[in-house]
Amino acid sequence: MGKIPRVDSKGRVLIPSSVRKTLKVLNGTELVMLHDSSGKQIRAFPMSNEKMVRLDVTFAGGGRGISPFMEALERMGAEVVMSHSNSLQDNGRSRWTFLLDASALAGGGEMLREGLSRIDGVEKLETGSC
Repeated sequence: MGKIPRVDSKGRVLIPSSVRKTLKVLNGTELVMLHDSSGKQIRAFPMSNEKMVRLDVTFAGGGRGISPFMEALERMGAEVVMSHSNSLQDNGRSRWTFLLDASALAGGGEMLREGLSRIDGVEKLETGSC
């Protein structure tokens, strides 16, 4: 195990060169930093030069679940970089946030929104760029 990185007085962390090489993190690469629900772990996702899209989706309680949605993303060529879910207290609904690499997306963002909003169980879908 190599040297353990520390946070300096300005909140910066030096990422070991072996990790930067593996993840292809270059000078100026932006990182998405997320923490888990317990607040004990941090995950860093290098932003690629390709287009990144954020999806916020609410699934109805009576729907078929997330499987048809994930299958549609795969068919469209969107790669899921990160996902996070929250259960809602009313009628078994759930809210998901996805971060997608949409560089290989067939038809662009509007096609993505249009295609995904028609899936059984999708109650609300919002898109945005990162």
